[in-house]
This record gives sequence, structure tokens and C-alpha cells, in this order.
Amino acid sequence: MHTVVADGLALTLDQRITDLGITLEEAGHDLGVTEGTVSRWANGKSHPSRRHRAALAVFLGCTEAEVQRGISRDERAGGTSADELAELRDRIAALEEELHTMRADRSGPKPPARARGSRPSPSR
Repeated sequence: MHTVVADGLALTLDQRITDLGITLEEAGHDLGVTEGTVSRWANGKSHPSRRHRAALAVFLGCTEAEVQRGISRDERAGGTSADELAELRDRIAALEEELHTMRADRSGPKPPARARGSRPSPSR
């Protein structure tokens, strides 16, 4: 069994293909994808979709959870992970709300509310 988390998905996949002595085309056939797709996964240029993770887990001899953790590790090495993106989106939403509140406060005090049944005095 391979441990994807140790090296990240790209390195683990590349190593597995090497260990099996197969071509990218053969790996693609086993995984139900093209040679180019396997190449992009093995080079860390893209990551498998959810529908391909189960087959990839079987191919690598690991669990789907390990495949996902390997993807997360690859993303951290080469960019922003999905969790980091979610945190950034939450922070942006909070800042937008804060900005909205600041703009509302800056617009000045609101006129006092009229008592029920009272009428504004006529201006002359």
C-alpha cells in the first residue's frame, strides 16, 4: 500500500507508474482517462475530479481520503488549497459586511421616528 500523504498525489502517482513499469497510456486505460490526463496528474498540473478518485485510490492501493489529502498537499505546495480559498471567501464576506455597516453609519443620523398618529407640522 502506498501512502499518498507523504509525498503528495503527483509524486505518489508518478512513483506508482514507475513501480508498475507501465506507460502513461496504460495507466490512463486502467483509470478510464486519457494519457494526457494522467500526465497532468503526475506532474501536479491538475487534480482528479471526485468521480476519478475511487479508481485512483484502487490504482494507488490507498483510500480515497488519502487521495484527497494528497491533493491538498499538492495544492499547498503549488498554490492555494480549497480550505484556504474557503477561508478567504469568508473573510471577504465579513469585510464586505463591515464596509456596508461603515457606509450606513457614515450616512449620518437618521431622523427621529414620528409617534403613531402624529402628523408632521405644516411648513410655512
